[in-house]
Amino acid sequence: MNGISGCRRKKYAGRVTELPTTTAMSTVSDSIAPPTIPIEQETKKEQKPNPWREHVAEFRRTHPDLKFKEVLQQAKLTYQKKGTTVAP
Repeated sequence: MNGISGCRRKKYAGRVTELPTTTAMSTVSDSIAPPTIPIEQETKKEQKPNPWREHVAEFRRTHPDLKFKEVLQQAKLTYQKKGTTVAP
């Protein structure tokens, strides 16, 4: 194994294996396929906006001096889920 010319040696898990050297016609870049680009990409379906995220964004606009952590803590107190009723 050690006496073969024109081969590179690769050590893997304590074993030595012989790898053939590249010729002038083949290079490493030849073996790598170029990325494929789809002709038509599917567009994502438009999702309705998240009410909680809208509330946080509105709260942040009205309180620009607060840190985001504080915005979340205070917005939690004023947020009401839509479609739920408050028990008397």
